[in-house]
Amino acid sequence: MRTAVAVVAVVAVALLLCSVVVDGAKGRRKGRRGLSSATEKAKHKCTTCRRIVDDFFNGLEKTENDIEFRGESKGWTKDNEKFLGKYAMNEARMTVALEGVCQQDYKCTEVFAELEEDIEDWWTEERPDDTTTRDALIEWLCIDKHKYCCPAGTYGKTCKPCAGGADTPCSGHGTCSGDGFRHGNGKCKCTDNFTGPTCSECAPGFYMNECAADPNSCSDDVNTFCKNTPGSFECAPCDAACLDGCSGDGPQHCHACRDGYEPAPDGGCRDVDECLDYPCTEGQGCVNTAGSYRCETCHSSCDASSGCSGPGASDCTACAAGFERVDGACKDVNECEEFVCDRPKTCTNEEGTYACVCKGPAVEVENADGTVSCALPSWFPFRANDDDDADDDDDSSVTVTQERIDAADVDASTSLQGNITVGSSEGNMKQLNVSFELPLFADADVTPVIRSIRPVNECCGDQFEFRVARVTPTGFAVLIQRTDSQQSWGQELVAEYTAVMEKQTTNDNAPSKDEL
Repeated sequence: MRTAVAVVAVVAVALLLCSVVVDGAKGRRKGRRGLSSATEKAKHKCTTCRRIVDDFFNGLEKTENDIEFRGESKGWTKDNEKFLGKYAMNEARMTVALEGVCQQDYKCTEVFAELEEDIEDWWTEERPDDTTTRDALIEWLCIDKHKYCCPAGTYGKTCKPCAGGADTPCSGHGTCSGDGFRHGNGKCKCTDNFTGPTCSECAPGFYMNECAADPNSCSDDVNTFCKNTPGSFECAPCDAACLDGCSGDGPQHCHACRDGYEPAPDGGCRDVDECLDYPCTEGQGCVNTAGSYRCETCHSSCDASSGCSGPGASDCTACAAGFERVDGACKDVNECEEFVCDRPKTCTNEEGTYACVCKGPAVEVENADGTVSCALPSWFPFRANDDDDADDDDDSSVTVTQERIDAADVDASTSLQGNITVGSSEGNMKQLNVSFELPLFADADVTPVIRSIRPVNECCGDQFEFRVARVTPTGFAVLIQRTDSQQSWGQELVAEYTAVMEKQTTNDNAPSKDEL
């Protein structure tokens, strides 16, 4: 029985101890939560105090710019200001400014209730003049009097300097815990590329900027500047525009400018465009280069007296005669599209001009008055269509009849008719050989004579002239010339011919079989 009571007593004591321990742990947790809450409350008061000062000064600024707040409604005017006192320093203006503090913000109003009378005292007693700044009121009210905040670069209840010093907390490479507040531990949280207690060391993978650490790293050569590189640095050359050194890459960092450059409005140097003064001669174009210029001959399509800006056809100031601007460039005008030549001359387009030339089989003939015209020769060579490489001086040259063949029907006992497919032509003349469909030399005393040739598919007033030569029992040669105003024909021309068999005569005055 005593044993049982003892066990119960031990258990009871153990439970009591556990309860005490648990309650103690809860108390410590509550204490930690209470400390965090107190820190947040202190931070809130500092932040709100700064906001109240901002609201107050915003209200003062409104009274300077809005006539309703200048004091006229309360009796102030320019005339009586000397009797009532300067409105800028008066309590009436302060009262108007305080009305706009913590508008509809309950938590802000709670803090404002503690500070309002102090602000009024500062306005009437502590403030030296109407030039006092926001920072002055924050220092007097939030830092010194109520001790809600600390000066920048300090932390904690006694406003100790942050790691790295109050002037440059964390060496300017991080944030200080509690900076400007009455809490925190003053330790630094460094940015990614720095490390160390004061963030003054490079983190792994980052390197020190030697150029910033020693601005005179490249002072041995005035025309170079220090360029930081991973783990080291190099003395890089200054821009070509720079004279007497530079502070960085590019013409914007020049200390002075070389010849051909001038100071830029935003600092550094810029190129001088010498071409604005037209230094080149007529027919040349000026090309501006870095620090200088060069003169280049204008393109042949440019008007020489107008000049150009470069050597290309698109650089012409104006186009020369025989050229026109197309898509920004001077292009040759094809005068031959206007059919400017007199027949039977053929227009040949040339760069900037054109020429009227006699195109075979026509040749140039000097007239009695000294002028030159085109005329058909008394003979010309005929070749087969597949014999383009034949020599012009071969024995196939034959006499050409100068009579026009009329398209007249022939009534003969023996005749042969056939069609000639002439095809299209780029000029106004075409020549070809024609083979008879049937040989006509069965009778040695009979020779064929071409009595008529006429087109069978001409259109729209087309006019053609046909001349024949070298008529044989197997075929003949023909020259087709267009006699209307057109210079070519694009359709397939088909002509019909009639050949008549005639007995040969012994008349010495009769033409030979090679002549018509």
